[in-house]
Amino acid sequence: MEESLPSDRFFDSKAASARIRIRSWPAGPDLTGNRYVLLLHGLGDHVERHHWAAQLLTKGGIDVIGIDWPGNGKSSGRPGVVPPVETCCELIDEAIAEIGHPPVGIFAHSTGGFLVLSWLKRRSLATDEILPDWIWLSSPLLRPRHRQSPLKLWSARHLAKWFPKFTIGTGVSVDDCFATLALPEETGAWRQNCHHRISLEFGASLLAEEPHIWDDVEVWAQSVEWLITQGADDPVCPARYASDWYSQLHSEKKTLLWIADSRHEPYRDIRSIGVFSAIRAWIGSRFRLT
Repeated sequence: MEESLPSDRFFDSKAASARIRIRSWPAGPDLTGNRYVLLLHGLGDHVERHHWAAQLLTKGGIDVIGIDWPGNGKSSGRPGVVPPVETCCELIDEAIAEIGHPPVGIFAHSTGGFLVLSWLKRRSLATDEILPDWIWLSSPLLRPRHRQSPLKLWSARHLAKWFPKFTIGTGVSVDDCFATLALPEETGAWRQNCHHRISLEFGASLLAEEPHIWDDVEVWAQSVEWLITQGADDPVCPARYASDWYSQLHSEKKTLLWIADSRHEPYRDIRSIGVFSAIRAWIGSRFRLT
């Protein structure tokens, strides 16, 4: 199948009071939106950096459509000033409405994984809601408090009310994301349209939502098929959290793919061919690979 070029458009989010970039990767000449995977990136990230995942999916004959969170990529807003979790969930609903149809699957990386879990929990409580068939979590954020100093945690909890848009550093560096054998072009690309800032309001909302990501998982996660890809040496979102959370998934349809000697973005390692092969096999059992 001939690869079609991605394209961008924008819509105005009422929930987030922001102009949101939508990037579309057609599987063929036309993008219908009837059968697509929704792509959600992490904090300080943007959708273009996950072109690799979009390519894997479009080669399986499925369209991919992603959004940049506010304060990230080409969406409006200051770097790191993301609205609270509840608003991000509303933004996902708005994006799906803008596209016109619900997705058949969702790819979500890092903080995007945390947000899609929060969204899924809320949608699962509505009996008439159409949920995706599967969710692919890439190095998901599950413990926002991990590696954060007591001062940062205190600031998020107690100062967010007065200084919601004040940003602080996340502490994530390029060395946290790539192994020593990272692809040569990635070090420079990591800095293009990326940042390492988080607003106090968004940080506080992540901390408040964290218990629900763990305590309520048995209630709402059973009807969805899961793939979790996780770097074994990830210092940002450690593998032990993914393992513990995965063990709580009371679903017969779940797969956890460990990636040895890899950090937060293992798919950027020069040894990623094996990773792609495993993911392609998983995708191929659901879509027609060409």
